[in-house]
Amino acid sequence: MGWAIPARAALTGPISTRCPASALRTTSHVTIHLDPESARLLP
Repeated sequence: MGWAIPARAALTGPISTRCPASALRTTSHVTIHLDPESARLLP
């Protein structure tokens, strides 16, 4: 599976407890670094 699906869920899906990393989107001082393979499903 890799990290592409979880990365997409965290960054584009709903903010919920089903994807704890999605909570990172509620703060303004977060920088997320992804390798190309992990980012391949992002818009």
